Amino acid sequence: MYKKIKILFLIAAAILLTNCDTKSINNIATANLNTEIKQSSDANKLNDKSLAKEQQEEKENPKIEEDNIKKELEDEQESETKLKQNLKTEEQKQTEKVVKKNNATTIKKSDVSKNTPEQIVNNKNLSSSTKYLIYVDLKSRPQTTYIFQGSKNKWKLTKSFICSGGLSKHPTVTGQYTVKSKGKWFFNEKYKEGAETYTQFYGNYLFHTVPMDKNHKVTNPNLGQPSSHGCIRLGIPDARWIYYNIPKGTKVYIPYAY
Repeated sequence: MYKKIKILFLIAAAILLTNCDTKSINNIATANLNTEIKQSSDANKLNDKSLAKEQQEEKENPKIEEDNIKKELEDEQESETKLKQNLKTEEQKQTEKVVKKNNATTIKKSDVSKNTPEQIVNNKNLSSSTKYLIYVDLKSRPQTTYIFQGSKNKWKLTKSFICSGGLSKHPTVTGQYTVKSKGKWFFNEKYKEGAETYTQFYGNYLFHTVPMDKNHKVTNPNLGQPSSHGCIRLGIPDARWIYYNIPKGTKVYIPYAY
């Protein structure tokens, strides 16, 4: 009888202990679950804040970019305005330096407007066997080649190209000439220079591109002032235009060398 009571007591104690462990385990599991839920909630809140911040930045970025583009355009317009002002000032300076041919008296600024390229060639009674006329102004800066269309005393300016004539030790010939032969390329071994799309107007004097080496690489792109060995240097597209558009027999007028 005593043994049975003892056994029952042990069984009851075991059951009680098991229930206590189960409750502890359940409590721990519940606490862990609650912690995980809280962490997940906090993470979601953080993600929501990050997303809201990104969306706000996306809204602001287009405006920032638009403001930057507007600022760049304003800077470009300001630079262009300054460049035009500088060019106008330089033109005025050059205008005031113009001197009458065979006369040391400076031409008044008010009279210069009467000597436009068109008026110069028409006052010279220049004629050409083609509908084109070329006038090369090597005295002005920048030196310029003018292309006219029309006929004697009715020439109309159609194009102008910045150019470079000969240096003082290699001056360009002056006078009236006519366009002769043409070619796609030449190379001068003496000066180690060549050029593309040349148009001859007298002997070895040509209109051609800026100088190049044997590999057709430009060696001196500068134009606007004396720099050649006597030829008239032009920008690549301008030399090509003369090569393809000006026919043989066209009058070339060069009144002074530099």
